[in-house]
Amino acid sequence: MREIVFRGKRLDNGEWVFGCLISHTRNEQCKIGRGYYKDINLGEQLDADEVVPATVGQYIGRKDKKGIDVYEGDVVNGLTWLNGKRTEYSGIIEYIYSGFHVRGINEWAHMVFDIDGNLEIIGSIHDNPELLEGE
Repeated sequence: MREIVFRGKRLDNGEWVFGCLISHTRNEQCKIGRGYYKDINLGEQLDADEVVPATVGQYIGRKDKKGIDVYEGDVVNGLTWLNGKRTEYSGIIEYIYSGFHVRGINEWAHMVFDIDGNLEIIGSIHDNPELLEGE
């Protein structure tokens, strides 16, 4: 079974929190709970932190070559095959159409699941916006 985890930057101190997305309301309030609901019908509450909605990203179910979990919004370097040659690229992890992709900076998109273990996280669009200067 696929592990579904979200991350977001806390509104009060900017630290990353990881867990389940438990609310996203019309007034743009967004919370991530630390842990999982055992039985929502029993009213069990989770410790939750309010996060900046724009920073919320889902775990893509893959780790980079150093064993670090990869999330939407991570900026990565990698290698792929292009016209029969190994080609380096950089890009942002995004959900595009029906799956997670690496949208290349000044390049095309690669499906994450076609990448053969050479993915390396070099930052995130929220912590390292200077990495997007090539866009």
